[in-house]
Amino acid sequence: MTTAAVILNWNRAALTDAASRSVRDQVAALYLVDNHSDAADAAQVERLARELACAFLRLDANRGYAGGNNAGVAAALENGHDAILVLNNDVVVRPGAVAVLEERLRERPGLAACAPVVVSCETGDVLHTICELDLESGRFGWLDHRASAAEIVREPQPTGYVSGEAFLVRAEVVRECGMFDERFFLTFEDTEWSARVRRAGWSLETCGAAIVEHHHGATMGGVASAFYKTRNYPLFLHVALDVPVPVALLRGTGFALRGLAYQLKRRRWSAALNGVVRGWAASAPTLAKAGGAR
Repeated sequence: MTTAAVILNWNRAALTDAASRSVRDQVAALYLVDNHSDAADAAQVERLARELACAFLRLDANRGYAGGNNAGVAAALENGHDAILVLNNDVVVRPGAVAVLEERLRERPGLAACAPVVVSCETGDVLHTICELDLESGRFGWLDHRASAAEIVREPQPTGYVSGEAFLVRAEVVRECGMFDERFFLTFEDTEWSARVRRAGWSLETCGAAIVEHHHGATMGGVASAFYKTRNYPLFLHVALDVPVPVALLRGTGFALRGLAYQLKRRRWSAALNGVVRGWAASAPTLAKAGGAR
């Protein structure tokens, strides 16, 4: 199995450097995609690509997490790789993790993708093992958050969705089901993709024997996170779960209110007003622009 890794950079060259060095020797090829960063930051990543003998793709516009990663995945597919590791640039891959994920894909032909356990770079505690996603109710969430890494189950386990932080996907699945839906731009693109793949009959797993370390919130947080999560939740319900538009908007309002209460409780005024409130206001036009299409 030949594996390529795709890492997306947007004005975080130092993080991209650490992520790239952690994974370069574990994969056959590495694609560094710059999502229209500032010139100096992009130049730093281009120098890194030359040093590590990997591909460098600079996009002429910021295409978001979805579009940026899609560009790298498309390049990897064109070059005939069997599997692709989608990796956040704020993630460090522990030695041997990719080999564990590759072996699991070889063992299970019906497995679309396998994700590692994600631990905090800062504390070493687990951020999540399994990512829950109920395709009927739309309920989602992380399991084992803040658990000790020593206590996690090492055997592979079914997961509802694979988080965009890190997962190894079979190239065959991408050719059959596509990659991220670029209407999401940022957040929920991994959840929607997982739902689409599961509905096509493929399975997803998390493997505790593979571990990556995540600087959680280093590349996205605050206002941007609150905005896109609130804006995209109704779109996710409609596109991934066939929830009718009016119901998706109603449920999206409830989601926004919970998000607003969360931010206000923590006195995050900008995230509340410029993130959640603006995201809620943008949710209806986003669905309308999507044309109600699934």
